[in-house]
Amino acid sequence: MRWATTTSPRRRIVLAIIKTITLTALLLLMLSTEALPAEDIRKTIGNLGREQFAVREEAQQRLVKLAESDHKAVLAACVLIYRQTQDPEVKTRLKDVMETVVDRYLFCVPRGYLGVRLNCVNIKGGQPVVQGTTAPPGAAWVSQVMDNTGAQKAWVQANDFIIGVEGSRWESGPDGFIEYVQSKRPGDHLKLSLLRGTATNAADAVLGELPQTEAERVYTKERSKEFFNRWLNEQTEKQSQ
Repeated sequence: MRWATTTSPRRRIVLAIIKTITLTALLLLMLSTEALPAEDIRKTIGNLGREQFAVREEAQQRLVKLAESDHKAVLAACVLIYRQTQDPEVKTRLKDVMETVVDRYLFCVPRGYLGVRLNCVNIKGGQPVVQGTTAPPGAAWVSQVMDNTGAQKAWVQANDFIIGVEGSRWESGPDGFIEYVQSKRPGDHLKLSLLRGTATNAADAVLGELPQTEAERVYTKERSKEFFNRWLNEQTEKQSQ
């Protein structure tokens, strides 16, 4: 039996319904993958000030959940209302949300690793002389280069002095240098100026990922708290300008 070449009215209706359902499903899928609507975030923040305790609790948890899709949008909205609100409970809840989100998406992230050990000497007034090299103030003094790391591949050597980073003179010593490297991400390039003897050499190192043993010393509650407080101060200052 052959189907007729012309489409019956009933079949046209069925096809139209299928097409409508398909388009609706695609539209819903597209909407679900778009950025979070700002109204959804604002409404959830507004619920932090509702009379019912359960509603306030649910709103705080939902903000953390919304951050899984767009943590930047959630943080931006939270900072804005945090600065504006006079309600102490709303302020506290917003701060708790931001601290959780910042720790999860900004602090506990893969960190850069150059692969050097530094002499923990902050070179200031009295400048030491190492193998004929007079250490400049604020330089980072390399004591060891680890195998198979970005530093080794960039020909950094023990007793080099890191005197420049990304084209600017480095004067923040070893602690500042370690913090700077760890603020970068694995795969980032780091351009260094190295003083070796009387010669200045340029090095372009590709950062690896901070090893787990060292990361455990970085990812502490105390450091996370310090990181968040600095972040919050910076954000509130930006929005007040």
